[in-house]
Amino acid sequence: MNCRTTFYQNSFLPTVISEWNSLPQDVRCNPLKFTLNNYINRDIKKVPSYYNTGCRKGQILHARLRLKCSGLDKHLFQKNIILSSLCICVQVESSKHYLLECYNYRLIWTQTISTLPRYNIQKLLMSGSELISDEENENSCTKFYFGDFGS
Repeated sequence: MNCRTTFYQNSFLPTVISEWNSLPQDVRCNPLKFTLNNYINRDIKKVPSYYNTGCRKGQILHARLRLKCSGLDKHLFQKNIILSSLCICVQVESSKHYLLECYNYRLIWTQTISTLPRYNIQKLLMSGSELISDEENENSCTKFYFGDFGS
């Protein structure tokens, strides 16, 4: 599109026209909004279903651990909220330490870890594993975060 000024060329209308013209012909010619949305969102990664497993409070706590926004001392220390990142057992209180190493929580994780698939346990608990099905990921999250030790 020919524009008289650079300012106008970089504005909304010429940019939208250029972007529209760069779409594949089958997307531009299809009158369905669904087709355009699918094309635009084709590279967006879907949120795994197992992130929505269990009670709402558990989902929130799990998300905070994944996003490093939890009440763990390491996360608070990184935001300059507290002066030390150390747990009461004098180790850095990271997600891994909290979930797998701290002796204060040993009873919880020893009961649960033995029931989980033998993959990278920390990655499995934080964000799931691509090596197992969504159902197995969901079961692992449910068992560990929501106390379902029965199966």
